Amino acid sequence: MVILIIAANLIVYFLIIYDKLDFKVLAQSYDTVYRKKQFYRIITAAFTHLQPMHILFNMFALYNVGRFVEAYFGTGGFLLVLFGSIILGHPLALYIHHDNGQDSLYSVGASGGICGLIGAELVAIVTVYGFRAGIMNISMTLIYMVLLSIMPKVDGAAHISCFAIGLAIAYILTLL
Repeated sequence: MVILIIAANLIVYFLIIYDKLDFKVLAQSYDTVYRKKQFYRIITAAFTHLQPMHILFNMFALYNVGRFVEAYFGTGGFLLVLFGSIILGHPLALYIHHDNGQDSLYSVGASGGICGLIGAELVAIVTVYGFRAGIMNISMTLIYMVLLSIMPKVDGAAHISCFAIGLAIAYILTLL
């Protein structure tokens, strides 16, 4: 399933760079989602990338983290964490942008959903190895995620909110 999600991201990316799709129709902002009630943008924005490095880094991370999460939680669990993180985490990030007066700030990319998958990866590793070993195992990924989240032009609010949602969904999955 990870490969299909990557393929969908690549298809959208190439349609955008070859002017077959307008990213402004797919991107999300507080204005477009809540004022214009275009709720589909919460999902389409997660498949929208603008620069080659943006999609390269996101697809590399999606491939690595996604394969682990899918192997541990199964395809259904992987999809639940990925789309649950996007559907619940992105609206929270949009409200954070709204509170900061950034209603028309566009947000795109798969990184929010990937951060949700990193949350699930953390739950899986802690479940298998215990808290201390689990944190040591994934510490570099967590540091990378935090550092990336504070960079300019990166939606840190989406990263953190989606991470928290992915963590919660994965924890619930371990209880079932």
